[in-house]
Amino acid sequence: MQQLAFTSLLISLVLPCEFFVVDSFFFFPYRVFLHIERLLCFLLTGVRSDVVLTQPSQPEMKKPGETVKLSCRVSGFALSSYYMYWIRQAPGRTFEWLLYIRGDNADINYAQSIQGRALASTDSSTTAYLELRSLQTDDTALYYCARYTVKERDDESVQNPHKH
Repeated sequence: MQQLAFTSLLISLVLPCEFFVVDSFFFFPYRVFLHIERLLCFLLTGVRSDVVLTQPSQPEMKKPGETVKLSCRVSGFALSSYYMYWIRQAPGRTFEWLLYIRGDNADINYAQSIQGRALASTDSSTTAYLELRSLQTDDTALYYCARYTVKERDDESVQNPHKH
């Protein structure tokens, strides 16, 4: 049985804000770095015009095998009108799509790599969550919350960019 090379997880908020625009998505990264004795997870908030995404949580310690819950709080738009995404990039690797969730929780699709260990949800039209259980070294990555830029029309359902 393989032993994990770290003993705890530290989740903390990092400032100042940074903003990324990649392929028509708004990206707001959570930084996660693996160290020999600990896994550090940072959040950088994102701002663009009147659209704001933030992460208000305070630092907390986690042990391997435990659960972490990342949140992405929004303002300036109705969360229920958009698809939200969680994406990560492990050190030295390309981006990995994790999931998409419709803002009203009616449509959620997980990548196979986190299927069964992840729970995505939204709350009160203001916050998107990613809960990741049974944390392991492969979860070491830069985590992104992203908003799809196409808004639903008032008389139609939310567009799903994965079902063309």
